[in-house]
Amino acid sequence: MKEARAQRPLETWTAAEVDLAIEYAPQLLDEINAYALDGLKQLSRSGIAVGGVLFGSRGEKSVRILCWRPIACEHAISAAFVLSPNDRSGLAQLLKSASADPELGGLHALGWFVAHTREGVWLNDSDLEIYSHFFPWSWQIALVVRPFRDRATQAGFFVRDAEGRVKSDASPNEFQIAGVAARLERPLPLPVVARYEPMAPELPRKDDQPEPIPTSPATVPRRSLAQARIFSDRRLWIWAVPVMLALLVWAMLLEKPVPAPVSPPALGFHAVDSAGLLRLAWDKSAQPVREATKAVLVIHDGGAPPVRLDLDPATLAQGAYVYSRKTADVEVFLTVSPKTGPPIEESARFVGSPILLPVTDNPVELRKQRDALAKDNERLRDDLRRETNRNRDLEEAIRALENRVQVEQSQKK
Repeated sequence: MKEARAQRPLETWTAAEVDLAIEYAPQLLDEINAYALDGLKQLSRSGIAVGGVLFGSRGEKSVRILCWRPIACEHAISAAFVLSPNDRSGLAQLLKSASADPELGGLHALGWFVAHTREGVWLNDSDLEIYSHFFPWSWQIALVVRPFRDRATQAGFFVRDAEGRVKSDASPNEFQIAGVAARLERPLPLPVVARYEPMAPELPRKDDQPEPIPTSPATVPRRSLAQARIFSDRRLWIWAVPVMLALLVWAMLLEKPVPAPVSPPALGFHAVDSAGLLRLAWDKSAQPVREATKAVLVIHDGGAPPVRLDLDPATLAQGAYVYSRKTADVEVFLTVSPKTGPPIEESARFVGSPILLPVTDNPVELRKQRDALAKDNERLRDDLRRETNRNRDLEEAIRALENRVQVEQSQKK
């Protein structure tokens, strides 16, 4: 199997803006694509984002991707690829112990990949943080893939320039991974890992030597039968008393009520249509919205390419955005980036009837249509007002729970 894989042809990715060539086997990207498609099918709407580490060899101005390993993600915050503290510890351990893996021995961690199931081929704030923290070397790369259910997967590499900066809004040379639709009905087992022959010659690795893996503690020898006999029944009872006391204290601690975790504030994001005008509204009084530094709207209108809109704090403070839809199926994702903490994402979807244009020039009919639209707008304002009040009540309830937890903690002290 290893010899057969070594004979597979390689393809090379290059771009005029970067001074680095990336070599890979098409089958390897096919396996990453299958992994991304499996994540796309995890949820009925847009799936969950997945990622992995790319391993391989490197030359002076080139790298060759030889295999990969998945990055575990709990998706504790949302379906996006945002790493929790446990996920970050697991990724650090994966990079640290790579040299002990027979499949990865002698290979570099060339970078990583992430599959966006809701965004396009770009690096968002969370991606950039992972890229800079875990893959900081100038030659390490990032790969973004965007799988679709009904067409070819879009992909693009991202490479740092001579000053260590990366153009995150778009790949300098975006491409497609063909053969996507057929894999939706026959997913590959996960994780899938390929291995190809490394490139030669290999550069000396002075800047990325793997950290030493801690050795396991020495095995404690078992007590011999003769040593075990020195414990009489009376000594066993002496040891049993403190053990029973410890169990009693532990049981008393378990009886104390543990306050329930406080859910993150909701954005109250929803979409309401009126004659083809889709009103995308959110609770402008919500704490994440009030403290946001920026926000992003990603609109999927039918089969057209997604539309990305950057919202500044002033636009967020208005609480709504009106979009003229093109089709009868529109899905929108709102991602708010607060000053502290990870981004918060909510989605809304509209499925309705196609847009119908007026077919009459009669002033009376046009006046009726105008009056109907005015009533619809008034109804939309009432719905938004009720939604805002509901979100405000939820925030007050959350603040009351937080105050209660603080009071209980201060009483315990």
